[in-house]
Amino acid sequence: MIALAERSSALVCVHLDHCEDLSYAVRALDMGFTGVMFDGSALPYETNVERSCRMASLCRDYQAGLECEIGSMGSREAGEKDEGGTVEESGAVYTNPDQAAEFVKVTGLDILACSFGTVHGIYKGEPHLNFDVLSDIRALAKVPLVMHGGSGVSDEDYARAIDAGIRKINYYTYGAKYAGEAVCALADRRRSAKPGAVVYWHDMTRTAYDTLRDTFEHVVTVFANGALPMA
Repeated sequence: MIALAERSSALVCVHLDHCEDLSYAVRALDMGFTGVMFDGSALPYETNVERSCRMASLCRDYQAGLECEIGSMGSREAGEKDEGGTVEESGAVYTNPDQAAEFVKVTGLDILACSFGTVHGIYKGEPHLNFDVLSDIRALAKVPLVMHGGSGVSDEDYARAIDAGIRKINYYTYGAKYAGEAVCALADRRRSAKPGAVVYWHDMTRTAYDTLRDTFEHVVTVFANGALPMA
């Protein structure tokens, strides 16, 4: 990833997501990662502050950006049995705007991951985002905000979230889901046309790649068109 980023004509941040260990972050930064997300959201607030401050000092030494999280999206990205669902089912806790402002001031982070109604994984129903919470966090914290659990949201809600202060969106689950569905559809078409037909690995990878590319071209366009100037 680092070699590809260095060759890219675009500005690329190679980012370590959901890091919970200082030594793991050091390994990534030594490799050339330019951003780290420290996730202390499952820790007591005071411990999250303490470790986020240590991570901020480390990132400054490497001239790398730091993202931290306060509040919780509930289910984790590792595929736990309660992955996705609703906010209530996943155990999500909305970020407290006043606490977020204090957290930003004390830690010196660059960008804040906050909880306002998204969850990791596949939604069992339509997501309901709390834009009032998001706007209050932005107004008090005064830093760019991050949407975790960002795939599966409507284009209209992306635009509203960006308008309210979101400046980074983590998108993967639904892109991978659509790619998997495209591969399954390919196999079904081949076998329907000719029972027992072989579906080759290279056909599957090409189909998955094309679907991922098309999906990400769409969401990047949505994110770019939703972006509004904000001081």
